[in-house]
Order: sequence, then structure tokens, then C-alpha cells
Amino acid sequence: MQLFKRIVIITAIFSAVYADEKRDFILPISL
Repeated sequence: MQLFKRIVIITAIFSAVYADEKRDFILPISL
């Protein structure tokens, strides 16, 4: 599904950006 794929990509980018500030708090949501 296109929508699900887009959500996964946005979540991955957001996780990468958020992990820069709080590396201990981030979780592998995309997995």
C-alpha cells in the first residue's frame, strides 16, 4: 500500500532525527 509505505518512510526519517537528540530513548519502530 502506498500510504503505509509513506508512513514507514516518514517514521524512519523522524526516528533518525529524533535519535540525534535522545539516542537512549529511541526505539526501532520501523522494525
